[in-house]
Amino acid sequence: PVPAEIRYSFAKVEQGTELRVTMDWKPGGFFGGFFKVAQPLLDVMARRRFQRDLLHLRDMMERHAQ
Repeated sequence: PVPAEIRYSFAKVEQGTELRVTMDWKPGGFFGGFFKVAQPLLDVMARRRFQRDLLHLRDMMERHAQ
């Protein structure tokens, strides 16, 4: 695992609620150099994973609300 700070912010928009996720990686120690080089790829992978997970969560919540 890599230490990271994850912030969620919510804003009311015309269509419902907008969610923004900000993630700051905090790699250090032995793996610090690796993550510095690999960070662009890891950012893309993490963004896709968050988007997929959050879409799934939204779908579950909307089904439950009906």
